[in-house]
Amino acid sequence: MEITLKFGLNSETLALLQMIHDSETKRPSKQLSAFDSPQGAVPAPIIRVPVSRPAPAAQVPAEAAVANTVTLTDVREAALKLSKSGKQETLKAIFEKYGAKKLSDIAEERFPALLADLESVWENIRCYQPASR
Repeated sequence: MEITLKFGLNSETLALLQMIHDSETKRPSKQLSAFDSPQGAVPAPIIRVPVSRPAPAAQVPAEAAVANTVTLTDVREAALKLSKSGKQETLKAIFEKYGAKKLSDIAEERFPALLADLESVWENIRCYQPASR
């Protein structure tokens, strides 16, 4: 049986390789086949390897988590809803608030806040629509 391991080379892995090498050189030279009886065979040494746990991930603020999920498509969709509902002037005012004339002028980092503004206006429009009879 052959086992292949791939890992980064650092002082910890070098120490582990040295332990494995040392344990292999102390083994009996006779290799057992699948047909050999295990009687009289010397068991392989048990190698205990210390496992280091990765450092816990830093807590990501809720705003940063949202920032990673808001895409250009999300913002474009919300802007299109406002535009089609006749709120082009409102949309223009929101873009100006972000120092832009069009959506492509706004940096991606500002998309979460922009989307929140667009959705806020959309909710206000929906709240004040007269009920159909």
